[in-house]
Amino acid sequence: MPSVISRSTAKAAGLQYYFTGKVCKRGHVAERFVSNTSCIECHRVHHAVWYKRNSEKVRAKSAARHRANPEKRRAIDAARKRRNPDLFAAKAGRDAARRRAPDCVPSDFNVRDTIPFYREARHLARTTGIPHEVDHIIALILGGKHEASNLRVISRAENLRKAADEREELVRSRSSTQGGNVP
Repeated sequence: MPSVISRSTAKAAGLQYYFTGKVCKRGHVAERFVSNTSCIECHRVHHAVWYKRNSEKVRAKSAARHRANPEKRRAIDAARKRRNPDLFAAKAGRDAARRRAPDCVPSDFNVRDTIPFYREARHLARTTGIPHEVDHIIALILGGKHEASNLRVISRAENLRKAADEREELVRSRSSTQGGNVP
């Protein structure tokens, strides 16, 4: 809980928020904006409702802004990627998994749960000089899911061997269920 500070004191100090410790008209005990005295929790709720009603318009405006300034967009994306390489690797891993097996990503998937695996793979590759990858313990082609409980970090060479073995297993299982006719 923030310490109590009056609006006038916060305004004089150039702060954006102040805190009275009192309940707002909707029942929140939260900081308030110096600019308009509204509760930041009320503002958050109002903004969420507004965004839900106007999400298409916001997305269209954002897309138009990106199309009008492609160089600026690329620079922003590159800077964001430099600051968060593990997050971008985790998102790329999720997207690659979806391309290989569209139903492999659970509906409650949280990309942040997978970041530690990509961080560890980058760390091991940097410290050992041996490329490491994030591997699905149960392969996607065998029905595995792209989720933290099914991920591990192994060397690239080990991952390639495992992938070859899994493809052979898939071919064997298909040939036994189709009476020897494998496409």
